[in-house]
Amino acid sequence: MSITITCQARVMTTFSPKLAIRLNKKYVAEVGNKETIALDIPNNMTLLSYQFLDYPNIKVSNGDHIIIKRNYITLTIRWAYILIYFFFIYFFKKTLPSTSLINTFLGFSIIPIALLPSYRFIKE
Repeated sequence: MSITITCQARVMTTFSPKLAIRLNKKYVAEVGNKETIALDIPNNMTLLSYQFLDYPNIKVSNGDHIIIKRNYITLTIRWAYILIYFFFIYFFKKTLPSTSLINTFLGFSIIPIALLPSYRFIKE
């Protein structure tokens, strides 16, 4: 039993590391941009992921072709956060004390944004 994985996620290939592919939370291979690999799966319903947090994941079975693409929703959220953060610093940083609630909120809000998945799986 095997599956095929194609990575079409990255624009720059020189500085981008390969994605670590995990099957049932175990590291099995790496895939680079515009690269296709074939993997043997242990059973018919296996969880495929690329992060150590096992999110996002997808159930794969024999003969599936999986494409990894960039998650543009996450990219948009990250850019919006950066723009809001710099807008806040430019306009409001001098008028608000450093211990204000909005300062604390903007500082800690980066944690869930950093955990959003950068890539998504598409099953064909």
